[in-house]
Amino acid sequence: MAGNLVFDVALTTHSGDLTDFDFAGAAQLEVNGNDAGKGTWQFISRDPHHPEGLLRFRLPVNERIKELHLTINNLRGVPAREFQWKL
Repeated sequence: MAGNLVFDVALTTHSGDLTDFDFAGAAQLEVNGNDAGKGTWQFISRDPHHPEGLLRFRLPVNERIKELHLTINNLRGVPAREFQWKL
């Protein structure tokens, strides 16, 4: 059975509105160096300056996670925001 890997993403800005950003389209996740495919986004809070949501990716069957690399591309003019975990 495949599961989900879920990231709770909370942001803050003092200018502009972040609720119109395509989080699912801009996010890329690699699990153990392999692309996890397209994610989905679900808002928890639609506050324009402090949005929060769940970024969800499907995981392959029986995948033991050793490394995660999450990239959010082109958010507010920054080409890539990268987050890495070694488990």
